Amino acid sequence: MKFDLRNVIVNTLFAVTLFVYYPSPITAVPFLLNYTGTLSDNTIPVSDGLYTLKFALYKSSTAVTALWSETQNILLNNGIFSAVLGSIEPFPKTINNYDNLYLGIKLESDPEFIPRHRVVSNMFAIKSEYAATSSSAIYAVSSGSAGYTQSSAYAMISSQTVNSEYLHGYPYTHFLTTTTLIPRSTDSTFNTITTGSINNIIMIDGTTYPRSSAGIIQALNSLPSTGGTILLSPGTYPVSESITITKSNLTLTGCGNAVILKPSNNLNAPVIQTSNTNGAVQRIIISNISVDGNRTEQSTECHGVYIKDAVEITLRDCVITNCFGYGIFIESSEHCKVTNVFCNNNSWAGICLLRSNNNILAHNNCRQNGIGIYTMHCQHTVISSNNLSLNTQYGISIYGGGYCGITNNSLLNDSQESDNYYTELFLWGDGEGSDACYCVVSGNTVSCTANTRAKYGIAESTTANNHNIFTNNIITGARSGQLQKIGVNSIDNNNVKLD
Repeated sequence: MKFDLRNVIVNTLFAVTLFVYYPSPITAVPFLLNYTGTLSDNTIPVSDGLYTLKFALYKSSTAVTALWSETQNILLNNGIFSAVLGSIEPFPKTINNYDNLYLGIKLESDPEFIPRHRVVSNMFAIKSEYAATSSSAIYAVSSGSAGYTQSSAYAMISSQTVNSEYLHGYPYTHFLTTTTLIPRSTDSTFNTITTGSINNIIMIDGTTYPRSSAGIIQALNSLPSTGGTILLSPGTYPVSESITITKSNLTLTGCGNAVILKPSNNLNAPVIQTSNTNGAVQRIIISNISVDGNRTEQSTECHGVYIKDAVEITLRDCVITNCFGYGIFIESSEHCKVTNVFCNNNSWAGICLLRSNNNILAHNNCRQNGIGIYTMHCQHTVISSNNLSLNTQYGISIYGGGYCGITNNSLLNDSQESDNYYTELFLWGDGEGSDACYCVVSGNTVSCTANTRAKYGIAESTTANNHNIFTNNIITGARSGQLQKIGVNSIDNNNVKLD
């Protein structure tokens, strides 16, 4: 039985999401790593069922001896699998001695998949165990030389060393990437620590702030106008009203698929949204959360995340599924980045950009949506290293705008609504001035292998789509043609086209 672990880096949804919970100051820490990916057999998702997967950590991409390993029986659904690493065989404390770690995966009796996946900074968050008694911790339960002490038995630490300046105390420990952490203050007023909030950081723990949209909104309102960080502890958060972000410099983060935001029946509004009531919000990070859009119980648009009139918004390491509308909708916004997001079964599109310029969509997985990625009247968009598969209409649709880089994406068996009708990667417009032009489409792999196939692999719609460059793409299996270049000044160069 031979399988491919297809694009494991792209399809790794939570390989960098580590969360640790301390039941008491003296209880050993259960280090856990949430990991989600996809399995395919010659580009076709592996059949549903129970499979045996062996996971191992190595000190290098070529090391022979594993530092840690465990075997799990994994249930596969539509090629997607999830595992909580460390739940069977605990990670050794000595894992912290290595600057780099690589994850190897082995399916049943097959050899280990190549290449191994590098585990970046998040894995080293397990160093937070030592914050409980560290002699140099900024915050600690009992520390002989701690700058500040508090009653909390728990702490969070970044990928830095134990005496890192990014060490904070919480009633729940969860690692965030270093860029989301707020450095410790040197202000003497920082001696005073309020329950549930430290240096403009609030924990939604189900007590002071309930696990619901009301609790998150309460926390947002409690932060100063200068922003802060809100941490969501594990649980399902019923959303009875939109979670509206009106302040800049804010981070909203959870712990991967352990935090689920689910709209109530007939919410008919975005789950998370920004507002320009106080001017355009800037520098917002939304990470490590899951949204279940409760699609069948909505009667109109209920987007997962709706960003409007905003600047420098980052969405990463999230799962957005089952929304009536768009999984992620970015409108009239600039310098936004969407990375490592899994968008599945959203009725209109996984990710949509409207009249938004200078944005990046990279390393996302859009599957079984109406459209995978859809941009309208956008310029200077980078769409790179995404996986698009089994979407109802287009894999990637570029309507109007231009000057976009569409590179190194994998498109597989989109156009599932109608045979020989839609295009996997489509540049189009109205033929009257709103047409996709001056785009570079390079290094993409487009594969049509299902019974229902796209009309074209890559195509322009009219001669008004012009000055586009198509180069070094591999396109196979489309019904009517692999690449349709119509623009007089567009270029078709060095593409592989196989019927």
